[in-house]
Amino acid sequence: MVFASIVLAAIVAIALVRSSSSVQMASASRSLEGEIKEIVERYERIHETYLRKDAGSPLATQDESALRALMIESLSDDPGMEGGFFDAARARLLGFAFPTSRGPARTEAVEAVKQAAARVTRLAVARGSGVKLAVDSGPDVLLFRARALRNGNTVEGAVWIMQAVPGVRALREKFYRLSFFLLIGLSVATTALAWRFTHNLERAIQTIEGTLWTKESRPDWPVPKTRVEEIDRIGAGIDHLARSLEEHRRQQKELEDRLHRADRLAALGKLVAGVAHEVRNPLASIKLKLHLLRRNWAGTGGSEAAFSVIHEEIGRLDRMVARLLTISRAAKTDGSGLQDLAQLVESRADFWSARAAERDIRLEVEIGPDTRGAAAVDADTVVPILDNLLSNAIEAIDHAGGAIAVTLERPAVSEMALAVTDTGPGVEPSAVERLFEPFFTTREGGTGLGLFLSAEMARRLGGEIRHSPVAEGGARFELRMRC
Repeated sequence: MVFASIVLAAIVAIALVRSSSSVQMASASRSLEGEIKEIVERYERIHETYLRKDAGSPLATQDESALRALMIESLSDDPGMEGGFFDAARARLLGFAFPTSRGPARTEAVEAVKQAAARVTRLAVARGSGVKLAVDSGPDVLLFRARALRNGNTVEGAVWIMQAVPGVRALREKFYRLSFFLLIGLSVATTALAWRFTHNLERAIQTIEGTLWTKESRPDWPVPKTRVEEIDRIGAGIDHLARSLEEHRRQQKELEDRLHRADRLAALGKLVAGVAHEVRNPLASIKLKLHLLRRNWAGTGGSEAAFSVIHEEIGRLDRMVARLLTISRAAKTDGSGLQDLAQLVESRADFWSARAAERDIRLEVEIGPDTRGAAAVDADTVVPILDNLLSNAIEAIDHAGGAIAVTLERPAVSEMALAVTDTGPGVEPSAVERLFEPFFTTREGGTGLGLFLSAEMARRLGGEIRHSPVAEGGARFELRMRC
């Protein structure tokens, strides 16, 4: 931009100088044309006077004084003009006058002017018309005008006048020199700018090349700024492309993981269906035998309560087996198993409190006042989830004196949060991402199906299970569901 401004300024300056000199030349030329026309008219009037006196013509008679007087009278109002006449018969200049000369009055033109005047008048005589001539003289330009003078049909001579246009040639030469040096300077500057741009461009390209090598191992490595706008745009494009490729790789890996998980789920479904089918028949037999045993022991107060609990748990196992057989289908309920969530949490906490007490573990329950009667849930779905979380919490506390807190809250009008928090060692950070994968377990002898099945059941409820570490140590698992 700077270079273009300099070039434009130089062009404008050249145009202004040329325009100024052209204006000066045009103005002087008009003055000369008007003045020589007036001189010719005056000469013709004097010529007529001479003819009436039968005295020939001023040129023929070589009347120097009359010719000079005519020239002085014509040029006295035109500063800087000088002129005279040319006698074609004798090939000599005469009648020279320079009335506005600042020095002493001269009766002879300087040698350079005389030579130019002789040349221009000879041309005018030869052509029989007017002639223009411009002569360089030092810093000035001398403008000549000549007009042929006739005596009847014969060209007997010519009149000439001249005016100097001061400083035009010097100004042009000076500006041409300036333009020459300016052109050299611009050439040097252009070469320097081109070298600098090329050098910066080469460094920027080397930076991009080095970054591309780094991006092969670290796609997130940003392309540094090079201070070359065009290259920086390319670098930004490379960064965007790298991010897009990395995002595509991530999505591809997620898709592969999902497909792998789907394959494992399919295999798990077949396994669970097979196990459930095998378990269902013995479970039915146990249920039948328990019914018969209960009928034979009827009337015994203590045994009746125990039989009720056993019967209820066998019924729950039976329903669990039925649900495992349909794990690949969406859960359906006819509404007969719906139960208030707050009451369900309290009853399951009472059921697990005896087992917790055997390990000297405190089981505390906190039910939010705004949760009672707020949600009716399918007990056959929620109870296995809560049982699994409580069982895991008890197993996680391998020392006496631990504590488990079961809380039920309502964080939003349409949401319930059931949390189980223990004081165990917590979950290793490396295992957090795999907690809900099938067959993954951190406990010796574990199947790795508890949290997986719980998470699947939570999704069938339209909710989810979340894990979060506890600052004081331990783990917190939270079941979120809509109510």
